[in-house]
This record gives sequence, C-alpha cells and structure tokens, in this order.
Amino acid sequence: MPRFAKVFATILFAVVVAILAGNAFADGSEVTTGQFLVAVAKAHKLDVSDPANAADALRAAGYAIPKVAFDKPLTEGAVVSIAAALRLNLTTQTPEAAFTQTQMNVFLQSFGKEMATQGDPGGISNSNGVDPETKGMKKGHDKSKSEPL
Repeated sequence: MPRFAKVFATILFAVVVAILAGNAFADGSEVTTGQFLVAVAKAHKLDVSDPANAADALRAAGYAIPKVAFDKPLTEGAVVSIAAALRLNLTTQTPEAAFTQTQMNVFLQSFGKEMATQGDPGGISNSNGVDPETKGMKKGHDKSKSEPL
C-alpha cells in the first residue's frame, strides 16, 4: 500500500503542477463584447468610455455595427460580424469559440493601423496619394475616347 500511496501522490502532484502551469500560461482572461467594441472604437481614434458609447460612435462614423449584448463573453462569431461591419473580411471555423484577451490584442495589433487610417468608411482610403478612380494611372487619361489612337 505505501507504494500505491507514493504513486498516487506523484500523479496528484503532476496534475496540480500541470493545472497551475496551464493557468500561468493561459491567456484565458474572458473578454466581453462590450470591451471589444470599446477597444475597436479607440483603434478608430474615437473618444469613448463605455460599450454603448463605442457602438454609437462607430455607428455615427458610418459603420453598421450589429446590435449585441455588451456583457456577453466575446466569441469568434461576434468578432467576425463586428469585423464585417468594419469592412474587414474575416471568417471562422468555430463561431461559438471564446475570443480571449490575447486574441483581441493580436486582432487590434493586426488591424489597428488599418482601422485607424480608414477615414471615410463609405469610401476608399486615399492616404497613399493614389486616386481611387484611376488607381494611380494618369498617363493617357486626357485622350479623347471617340478619336482613334
């Protein structure tokens, strides 16, 4: 029996260490949909303090932010639908999966600059000096369309 107790204690110790190590390395701090909206609004350089203001400010800026429950845990599906309203083309294989704090940080780092420079949400950003009508191709646009080359 002492041998069994020793093996049991070793297994129990290993399980406790694994759980503690998992918690130490987990990014699993839960994020709410409201917290995500506030972070997105701030990435758009909007001065907001709470989720309702963030949603209203994004809607006023021309984005069709869907109606969401601000206190619900953020899911990948919610991120995809909010991103679609921001004109970002994202997909997910697991829409009901939780979206963690680390994932939110990576999202904001990946798309933060793009969101901050979007300017007019209905138009095309012209921050690089390229005319969206001609796509920067100016040569030959002054020729008559009715006269032959």
